[in-house]
Amino acid sequence: LKSPQTSSSTRMRRRSLLWSLWDGKQRCMLEGNAPVFTLQVFKEQLELSRRKMKDEKPEVYVLVKEVLLKEDAQPSFSPAKFQLQGIQVDVQVEITGTNMQLVQELGMETAMKLMDKVGVSASTKQRSSELNGKMPTGNSPKVAGCTSLIEPKERKEEGPEKVASGAGGWEKGEEAKVFDVTAVFTMTKELGEDDVSVHARDLETVVHGHKQVIQSDSLRKHIEGALAKRAAEIVAQQAKDRGYRVPNSK
Repeated sequence: LKSPQTSSSTRMRRRSLLWSLWDGKQRCMLEGNAPVFTLQVFKEQLELSRRKMKDEKPEVYVLVKEVLLKEDAQPSFSPAKFQLQGIQVDVQVEITGTNMQLVQELGMETAMKLMDKVGVSASTKQRSSELNGKMPTGNSPKVAGCTSLIEPKERKEEGPEKVASGAGGWEKGEEAKVFDVTAVFTMTKELGEDDVSVHARDLETVVHGHKQVIQSDSLRKHIEGALAKRAAEIVAQQAKDRGYRVPNSK
């Protein structure tokens, strides 16, 4: 006769095995229940979607202009669970706010590149450097207790500080800065999850015919968020149209 301890251990192993088999069968059923989705259709539904990513100033909009598929990309996938890697995207970013808000949102280095791209005047760029804490040079007056030449209370005129074809000053004039960005992203959806996660990298823009690398976490997150939210909408709509549902694992 088997000892009670051995019998108990055997029952536990059997129970664990049965649970694993059931769980695997359920996953196969869930994935099999979701019809195959072609990558080309998914690409087309991602494109031309425009989304507001930030409500407070500066407002940020992201428009997905084009998704470029690799030649060796898998032609179809299950919308229930997938991972799409190394896909290039061209987006148009629109930021509405003052030049100061642009610097605060994107960081000085990225903001200066984009100001150069949209045609910010030289005097505006000089003020951006002053806002960054640089000391005055030559005979330029210095405000007591401050490393910047700019004293907001005394600055009344706005005329000389023009950006592109718009009007407005460094602090008060709100304008829409529009620029294109390319990036490479990986998009992942786990089984049983409603959300889609996106990781973007290699952000670039073109300034005067030359590619410029963009190092801005906030801009990267805006692009990731726009892609992720649109992808989740597409997957949810597919589930509704084709009559399947993947239960949420939470």
